[in-house]
Amino acid sequence: MVAVAFLLDLAPAFHRRFSLTDTTIQYPMSKKSTVPSSMLFVISVVVPVLVLAGIALSVRRCAYDLHQALLGLAIALSSTVLFIHVFKNFIGRPRPDFLDRCQPRAGATDPAMALSTISVCTQTNAKNG
Repeated sequence: MVAVAFLLDLAPAFHRRFSLTDTTIQYPMSKKSTVPSSMLFVISVVVPVLVLAGIALSVRRCAYDLHQALLGLAIALSSTVLFIHVFKNFIGRPRPDFLDRCQPRAGATDPAMALSTISVCTQTNAKNG
């Protein structure tokens, strides 16, 4: 599942059309993450492993039970990564700070009776825009 998720990460994402006047995508881009990646790893992997190991050691369960619990955690984490990549790539809803990342051309407006595409963006850095 993790391999499929990484392959999906290489696939081109779906680019949804958007309105330059949409207030839900006009927030400023945050330079700092709310929760750092290292903390996400600790919360989602290290803490559950410690809890599972603590329960297995305190209740005198066999090593097989701990092994099964860790395999279940691995499946849960890998399926979560897979589903996130699938939904992110195929649904493609713009981020709340999309217009700040996109940096539309000066004076750009939506076409009459239509929505804009990423062609109005001046930012070409895929990681930033």
